[in-house]
Amino acid sequence: MLKKVYNIVKKEILSILPAFLFCLIAFSILNFTENLFLKNDFLSTNYNFIGVFFFTAITAKILITANHLPFINLFPAMPLIFNIFWKTAIYESLNGSVRFLIRVHEINGFSEGVLLSMKKGLVQIDFYKFLAVQIWYVIFFLIFITADEMIRVVGKEKIRKIFFGF
Repeated sequence: MLKKVYNIVKKEILSILPAFLFCLIAFSILNFTENLFLKNDFLSTNYNFIGVFFFTAITAKILITANHLPFINLFPAMPLIFNIFWKTAIYESLNGSVRFLIRVHEINGFSEGVLLSMKKGLVQIDFYKFLAVQIWYVIFFLIFITADEMIRVVGKEKIRKIFFGF
């Protein structure tokens, strides 16, 4: 019984690890970039590495879960670029929504209800800075999804041989 649980946990960790490591690096860069934007206004995102770590874990699990949705590979017979752009749009919409809700919560909490807080958040969020960071997310998701699709089509062994020679 314990061996079975161990194997399930090991499989879950190994399935999320590549997405987690990529997102951890990407989100650390994004957090640093966002802090540079906000330094001009003498503000900070108030995220430390632990905050980025937990947001990364949640996002990586969402990405892995989203990959199991029935409509995620909408274009199996088409060139890869269709699936890459489709998945990027899905991941970005999920990420943008979660990030917007986090920003709204940071600004005024949800004490008055989610909808009223979102309405107030729309007025208070600096959308130019928000969109600048979201553009980075799109770029990172494009890189991640392109690599993931290439590995899926070409195969792990062949990609490893191409990149690392073994």
